[in-house]
Amino acid sequence: MVVTGTYNPHLVALSILVAALASYTALDLGGRVAAAQGLAHRVWLATAAITMGGGIWSMHFIAMLAFIMPTPMSYDIRLTTLSLVVAMFVTGGGFYVISRHSGSLLRLVLSGIFMGLGIAAMHYTGMAAMREHVDLSYDRIFVALSLIIAIGASTAALWLAFRTTDLGQKLIAAVVMGVAISGMHYAAMEGTTFAAHGPVPEVHAYASLDQTNLALAVAGTTFVIQASALIASLFEQKLAEEALREAQANLAHVSRVTTMGELCASLAHEVGQPITAAVANADACLNWLARDNPNLEKARECHENRGRRNACGGNHQPDPAALQEGYSATGVG
Repeated sequence: MVVTGTYNPHLVALSILVAALASYTALDLGGRVAAAQGLAHRVWLATAAITMGGGIWSMHFIAMLAFIMPTPMSYDIRLTTLSLVVAMFVTGGGFYVISRHSGSLLRLVLSGIFMGLGIAAMHYTGMAAMREHVDLSYDRIFVALSLIIAIGASTAALWLAFRTTDLGQKLIAAVVMGVAISGMHYAAMEGTTFAAHGPVPEVHAYASLDQTNLALAVAGTTFVIQASALIASLFEQKLAEEALREAQANLAHVSRVTTMGELCASLAHEVGQPITAAVANADACLNWLARDNPNLEKARECHENRGRRNACGGNHQPDPAALQEGYSATGVG
């Protein structure tokens, strides 16, 4: 006998909200993964895997709890834990590959396929963890549809995570990704048939309440983890902005010092030229005066020549012919 379940609309909405928040966190952390190197790269990669993979798993688990069956349900803890590990592993693997080879379309597609198949494996592992008085069977068409949605959503998430920086774009992309990830789960559930072996056992009224409380606890834990990751990302961004401002201030200081050095060199050159010319003319004048028969006319000419050249601000170099003649007159040079 086929058993039909119903959905709690509030938990369905909660599952989509969790998926959207996980998508936004992944989009925000994608830039950190791509920009970081060394230990920081590994830390941000692990953070992205935990937040994205854990968020997808939480969405799946909450959606499972939103599905109310007329039979008692429980979950195998080992398979449930395995589904969580699978979600984190494939998410981390996809982020790792695309962060190292972000320019390769082939690697993007392969990473999206790997991550999408992993998410589908997470879903069906979680389904296998259900302990009910019913048998499960799957419609191949809906299974294929769920795989296509999972691969498409994973590829889009990886592509957007390393290219979307604007806040508005991130929000829109997160909503689209949340709906797509949720769509994968609900498409797979639509193709699942529950067949009871015999009479359906009676379900106590408090069962639905217990599922709701468990879903709220999972959602609350997920929100805390996602918020912590976002706060860490924001703190790291603030540190990077402060480092950038400090580097810009240092660069401006170096630029000012360089400009001041060039100005001082130019002033020294401009001041040194007339001083050199004045000293050279004074030496020539002294040489004329030091002769046995001082040549006052030549000495006066050197003095006047220095005054004219310095006053006019033109070529401050002394007259080479006059200097040579003055030096020769005293046996110098």
